[in-house]
Amino acid sequence: EGPMGLTAEWDAEIHNERTDELIAWRSLEGSRVDTAGSVHFIPHGAHRTEVRVSLKYDPPMGQAGAALAWLAGASPEKMVREDLE
Repeated sequence: EGPMGLTAEWDAEIHNERTDELIAWRSLEGSRVDTAGSVHFIPHGAHRTEVRVSLKYDPPMGQAGAALAWLAGASPEKMVREDLE
C-alpha cells in the first residue's frame, strides 16, 4: 500500500538463494515497479542472527511518488524497518 490508499504490485523472481544465508529477488520485466533486493542472515552466536536488507526500487511517478510516500509515512524504508522490528 502506498499513500492515499494507492496500491502497487509487481511480479518478482528469486535469482539467488543460499539456505540460512541469503535470498535475493528482482522484479520481472514490464512490472509497474522496478525493484530488486536481498536479505542477508548473519549468525552471531547460537541464539542471535543479524538481518540485513538491501532494497532498490524506482517508485511509480518517480521522485514525486517517493516524496508522497515519505510524507504519508509509507516509504518502503520505513515499512522494512518496522517489519524488522
